[in-house]
Amino acid sequence: MGRLKFIMSEKEKDSGARFIDLNVESKLRDKKIEKDTGAHYVDLHVGAKLREKRREKGVSQDELAKAVDLTFQQVQKYEKGLNRISCSKLHDFAKYLKTDIRYFFQGLDDVFYPFAENTSYSLGEVDFDFNKGDINAEIVELVKAFKSIKDPKIRYNILNLVKSLAWH
Repeated sequence: MGRLKFIMSEKEKDSGARFIDLNVESKLRDKKIEKDTGAHYVDLHVGAKLREKRREKGVSQDELAKAVDLTFQQVQKYEKGLNRISCSKLHDFAKYLKTDIRYFFQGLDDVFYPFAENTSYSLGEVDFDFNKGDINAEIVELVKAFKSIKDPKIRYNILNLVKSLAWH
């Protein structure tokens, strides 16, 4: 994830404005990748998770490629998100790397579909049950604003910003 760059015009600084336009370098980089290669953010994510798991297991691209009947160049393209991984090939990767196929999608649901099915969430030591009314107006306002953001990449970047601020 790229660093967030906070930009405020001189006019905003002088006026004491409370909002800041975010220029997220990683978002710009992702847009360039999509424009240049047609890579989708899910393909990029799954490819990155494949690389992460391969490295964690100490397997080279060449070893992985041979195990699933590919060339190492194809594995490189998958890991960079340049080529989409078929379901059957993803299954082969998961089997060879001895991991659950869901591993490759971990992190996507939390960012892009945070309220899809389950409405009870644990936030560290603080538990919220949205069905029992254990939330205050500030949380409701934050969730409504977040849900109104249509671009999944912006939601992803905002969530990471909030997480980084919460832990500092």
